[in-house]
Amino acid sequence: MPIFEAATIRDLMTPERDAGRVARKARYIVAVEARDGSWCELDGDDEAHARVLADNWTDPQRMGARGASVWAVNADGTLPRRSRYLAVEPTAFDTEDLS
Repeated sequence: MPIFEAATIRDLMTPERDAGRVARKARYIVAVEARDGSWCELDGDDEAHARVLADNWTDPQRMGARGASVWAVNADGTLPRRSRYLAVEPTAFDTEDLS
């Protein structure tokens, strides 16, 4: 059983999801990948807020998600071909003391 409601990121890119974004008046969304590979969608008030959400969700001291991406939402609720920002979990190399 996945932690989040979407099994893949493609599940976040459906006409039903697009309509939901329009209904919520979402301007930015954060697509978050949990450790088990499931996905959820969060709304950001603006791009800066969405980036903070992405960073916090991938912080191992906070939520510990595998990755998160920020997307600007088109007027029709669809997402562009590319995300605006990508946050990934830190690796051992990122936290290793190299001094």
